[in-house]
Amino acid sequence: MNADYIRTVDAPTGHTVIQIDRNAQNSILLFGGANQMLTEEYVDEVLANFTGYFLAGLAENLPMEDILRMSAKVSSIAASRPGAVPSIPYKQEVLDSLR
Repeated sequence: MNADYIRTVDAPTGHTVIQIDRNAQNSILLFGGANQMLTEEYVDEVLANFTGYFLAGLAENLPMEDILRMSAKVSSIAASRPGAVPSIPYKQEVLDSLR
């Protein structure tokens, strides 16, 4: 399991209640809690980093599996750091963290 995108926020956690009646019909009640605290800026930041490394991998003719692994790793590194440009890791840092 990759937990690189997990962040903590000051909010209650979410939970789900699943009810099943005698006829095996269900009702699902969902409270998203902290899971719904993602901001558009956070998502944009993660996707921008992913896209940049994805395109660089395509330009280098890397195998698709490697491109996706590297792009996901760079996004997780950047998402854990403050700022925009300063949060983007160098390629060697990404490659080292994949080892």
